[in-house]
Parts: sequence; C-alpha cells; structure tokens
Amino acid sequence: MAELYHGNISTKTIWTPASHGGVYTHHRIPGIVITKKGTVIIYCEARDTTDTAGTFGKGADWCRMDILLQRSEDGGSTFEDPIYITRGGCAEDGNAEHITVNNPVMIVGNDGLLHLLFCKSYGICGGGLWYTCSSDDGKTWSVAREITVGISDEIGYKFNCFAFGPTHGICTSSGILMSAAWAVPAAEGRDIFLHVPSYAHVVYSADNGKTWHITKKISQNTNETDIAELEDGAIIINSRTGMGFRALNVCRSFTADAEPVWWGTAYPDELVDPGCCGGMVSFAHPDIPRVLLTVNCADPKYRRYITVKCSLDGGMTFSKKLKITENYGGYCDIAVDPCGKVYVLWETAMGVMMSLTTFSLSDELI
Repeated sequence: MAELYHGNISTKTIWTPASHGGVYTHHRIPGIVITKKGTVIIYCEARDTTDTAGTFGKGADWCRMDILLQRSEDGGSTFEDPIYITRGGCAEDGNAEHITVNNPVMIVGNDGLLHLLFCKSYGICGGGLWYTCSSDDGKTWSVAREITVGISDEIGYKFNCFAFGPTHGICTSSGILMSAAWAVPAAEGRDIFLHVPSYAHVVYSADNGKTWHITKKISQNTNETDIAELEDGAIIINSRTGMGFRALNVCRSFTADAEPVWWGTAYPDELVDPGCCGGMVSFAHPDIPRVLLTVNCADPKYRRYITVKCSLDGGMTFSKKLKITENYGGYCDIAVDPCGKVYVLWETAMGVMMSLTTFSLSDELI
C-alpha cells in the first residue's frame, strides 16, 4: 500500500457551458471512480436543455443528452478529451426515441475491468437498461448490451421510470458487482414520467457482468441511492428521501443465491439532505482506521453547503466533517485513491458548472 497522501484542499472548475465546444448547457449527475491503475475517471450526463423536441420535452431530466467520461492519469490535475459512452437523439420522424440517456453508474472490478450501467429514457418507452465494459482503463468500451428483461422479471412489480444509482457502484471483496437503483411502480393513471413514489433496490452481477439481477424492494419513498461495503463485508446503502434527511440500510450477508435481508431503515441525525443526490465510499489503509465517507448538501431545505462526513463505526455515527463550499451546490460524488487522496466532484446551479475538490483524508478527517 502506498504512503498516505498529504496536500492542501484544492478546488478547480471542470465543466461549464463552454466545455466541449459549447455543445451542452449543463453537465449533470456526476460520477467518479479511481481505477486499479490509479486513473481518475469522471463522467456525467452532458445535457442540451435547449432541445425540447418530442414527448420528452418535459424539462432538464428528459432533454437530449449524451453520456461522456474524461480520464486523468495525473491525479486530477489534467483531464483527457471526452470519451462518449452513448449519445441521445430523436427518431427521424420527429418522435422522441431514446432522446435521454441517463444515470450512468461505473463499477471498478477487482480484476481491473470497468463496468458501466445506464438507462435509455429511464427504462421506459422502449429505452431499456444497458450495460457496457472496458478492458483498457476506460479508453474504449464494448458495444452496449441491453439487460432489461432479467431485471424486469425479477423486480417484483411493473415499473414506470427506472434508474441506476446515480454516482458509482462497487465490487465487493467476494467479487459481486453492485449498483444501487430505484424504480417507480406503474399504476393506473400515473404519469409514466414521474420520479415518485419510488423504491430502492440493488442491481448485482456475480459473474463479472455477464448476467445482472435485482433484489426485491428494500425501502419505500427512497430513490437516488449510494452503496458501499463495510469492513465486515456488510453492504450499506444511503438514500435520498426528499424529506430533509437521508436513509441508511444495511445487509449483513449479501450472497448471489439468496434474497438479502436488510436490517431496517435508519435516519442518522447527521445526514440531513434537501432531496439531492450524494455520494458514498468506504476506504481502508494500514495506517488509518477504516472509514465510511459520505458527501451531500448539508442543509435540510436548500442545495448548499456540500460537506464530506466521516464515520469510523460503519455509519452508526458521523463524528467528523469537512465543508467543501459555503455556497450553493448540488449533485455530487466522492472517491478515494490508494494513498488517501479524496476527490469530490460536485455541481452548482443544476449543473451549469461542475467542480472537483481534492484533499488529504488523513489530514482533514482522521
């Protein structure tokens, strides 16, 4: 294991409307991972919110967008040109068809293989759920493969909208690939474009991405959800509720051949939230205690005060924190490299700007 990183807090702008030739007005739904080779990969929905063609012209979530990533081999100092995972668009007859490609979730496999889950049109209107992978550290990606059928058969109810994560997924110590997910059950008269009411789930693969499965619903009235593995192998999920606080749930024994048992939803006082996507990561190093880090807007009403919170007891309490910004924020994700350098990718003004903050875990939170 490499020596611990020590460095000052630093923030830099990553994406603005002028990025990528000014094609996109917003960069939203950020995700970040560190590959086994130490490459920092950031990814997002690159949105053209001026495009309101067809059925999906219902606002930013349904606008035309692409999913792109950028790689950094120097610890986030510089990033390479964008790589496009998939692109949205309209059918030639003007009817919306897969105009939105959304909620990318990347997973770093224990063998170094990169996996990516995403949706087209939130899994409805023929869009479906999709999977692709990369064997060269994110430079090129396989032809995307649809995985809708198995998940639809196993989820336990008919759904309208479906979405992964967002942020990133995990590969457990036993090699199971996992992403949190959420779905809106279908009901007579319910608008298929609504994001509520919803249930949280876990999507997983025990055969390195060949087949994908989904748990039964874990909790009600929770949607955007993060996932991490604790020191004892337990799986913890951290969900947005839209009620001013976040919800945690833990599975002490997750196997691929049995429906997991969740302990029950807890609402830690420290994890207030205005109804905004956050991020979570678990990190271990021989020289410091095992930590669970969360990042989200630390205000129960407004998307502001993006704050990293640290738990040394597996999410029971969050005793230390570091405020990233005193101003307004938004969706965010978090990653830690093997040296304990923390990366927080976060948006402001609904993705008009995206920033990257880095700092030393051992100096700031341990």
